[in-house]
Amino acid sequence: MVENRVTDGERIATLLRAEIDGRETAGLDRLSILEGADRAELSVDEDSAVVDDDGRVLATLEPTSDGLFLHVRASESAVQGHADDEFLKVEEADDQFLVTVPTAAAVKRAVDLLAAASEN
Repeated sequence: MVENRVTDGERIATLLRAEIDGRETAGLDRLSILEGADRAELSVDEDSAVVDDDGRVLATLEPTSDGLFLHVRASESAVQGHADDEFLKVEEADDQFLVTVPTAAAVKRAVDLLAAASEN
């Protein structure tokens, strides 16, 4: 059996978008990933795609060759429940949380974290 691990951040971001767009439960109906001109209305300075939570930026996405970084803007209590997740790495930085999604296998856990952050 061959074990392939998807670590390309662009591919992980595509899977994250598919998960968010494909599920309308657990608060995910309020979330969407916006890029380019679509995110301009949110007044975001960065060129990154963003996770939109009913008109507010919940997170920015930073794809790398080694995974996907989510810069999450949420309360500590919303993110803390996922800090011990063996598949996600969560660090506090500059009034937000840096969540590392290292592989495609961690996408569903990242979606759960974003849903929890959206509820707070």
